[in-house]
Amino acid sequence: MIKADPDIVEECVLRLGNMCLLTNVNEKLGNKGFNTKKAAFAKSELLTTLAVGKTSKWDRVEIENRQTHLAQLAKSVWRFS
Repeated sequence: MIKADPDIVEECVLRLGNMCLLTNVNEKLGNKGFNTKKAAFAKSELLTTLAVGKTSKWDRVEIENRQTHLAQLAKSVWRFS
């Protein structure tokens, strides 16, 4: 993935859509790649993380789609007046 899009790390690493909560295994997995983390995501009890484990790849499109989804969730939960 990085070979096909060498700027993805610099441009997307800190985007909300690229952030996934992991319990119990985050320290062990650290900065390993998506294919290594995918199994942990797929076993997550956190629904937003579980959904990442069901994706076949992790690229700009997936990150943007997840970011949009998370923003919609936030709007439905957090009320601003």
